[in-house]
Amino acid sequence: MGARVLIVEDEIIVALFLEDLLGEFGYEVAGVVSHLDEAMAHPDDYDLALLDVHINGRPVFDFADALAARGTPFIFATGYGLGKLFPFAFGSVGCAIALASFTNSRLVRRHGMRRLSHTALTAHLGLSTTLALLGTLVHLPLWLALGGMAACFFLYGLIMSNFNAIAMQPMGQAAGMAASFTGSYSTATGALFGTLIAGRFDGTVLPLFTGFAVLGFCASLSALAVEGRAGLFRGE
Repeated sequence: MGARVLIVEDEIIVALFLEDLLGEFGYEVAGVVSHLDEAMAHPDDYDLALLDVHINGRPVFDFADALAARGTPFIFATGYGLGKLFPFAFGSVGCAIALASFTNSRLVRRHGMRRLSHTALTAHLGLSTTLALLGTLVHLPLWLALGGMAACFFLYGLIMSNFNAIAMQPMGQAAGMAASFTGSYSTATGALFGTLIAGRFDGTVLPLFTGFAVLGFCASLSALAVEGRAGLFRGE
């Protein structure tokens, strides 16, 4: 037999699948545990651990740290049970921005850039804050995590397309240079804040929604400072 593998997985169907798959490739399953306490107490009689990121709502990183400290290799195996389809499910969230562009073209003449973008910003802040708070209480299921991201990206599409147009209004003949500046500035700050948020990754979507909420709050304060109370939600 090959190396002995400990499977740490709380979904019984996934655990059975992994057990069969490892057996087909010549590995010996040292055990299957579905609770973090069981994993920590399991005898050190295995050569490799296969870890789900969350076990019954608890992150597995403390156990991973313990494995690393004693030199036992481990592999994170997660993806909501979608396997190879997970990248497609995650990537489909980006379609929300394309949908936002189409929706914006239908609504902007009726409601105006400011009313549409300010309403979307308020909704974005409320939604991301709600999901961030909910993420501190429970492990968000796949449909809610992806649905929440899609909704936030959709609202972001409404916000940025109109904010960029508003910023170009007073530029006149310098609009081309101004557009280049705002584009480079947005890319640079997006990369910076994205790196900071990514650095807080803990195996959940909580850092993402927290980042959305914090940056949405800052954007709301900026809009208030620039537009003033009288300028918010104007139908133009």
